[in-house]
Amino acid sequence: MLAEAGYPNGFEFTMYIYPLAGLPESVDIGQAMALDFESIGLKPNMVGTEYGRVKKLRRSQDPGLNNSLMHVRAQTQANRLLDGYRTKSSNHIFQTARIDELAEQVDATVDRAERSKLFRELGDISFYDHAILQMFGVHGQVAVNPAVVSEYIFPGPVSGVLSHLEYIKTVPQ
Repeated sequence: MLAEAGYPNGFEFTMYIYPLAGLPESVDIGQAMALDFESIGLKPNMVGTEYGRVKKLRRSQDPGLNNSLMHVRAQTQANRLLDGYRTKSSNHIFQTARIDELAEQVDATVDRAERSKLFRELGDISFYDHAILQMFGVHGQVAVNPAVVSEYIFPGPVSGVLSHLEYIKTVPQ
């Protein structure tokens, strides 16, 4: 497939690898991904760093950062489309003028049918233009003391922080 795409000898790319609070395995995951890339003929140049430095670089809208190991956040796909794909966002993963136009329209309406139509078009752009290549999902588990917590519905994706704390049901003491 690489040869068909015009890369018979693969290609080099930078892969930023950094530890995340709540996901210390992110460095190991990044290294495993690099080995998988090498096994198919790609040449990742791994750069070890801290997440704060990558976040600063992302805000610069450097297109080379799309190859970095991206952390998984607990958020809906709709939020990801608005947060990561519009020029005004702090993440700047992938942008086009049409995404900004659609995001403005989403912000301007509360009509469910219209918002659904707009999000569908945003999703189509994301899919057909390969805005993001989801390579893996890491789902966390939370251990609680049943003598203190009777229920905690955790959303699953590891985001580096615990969320949905308002849904914790405690055992009366």
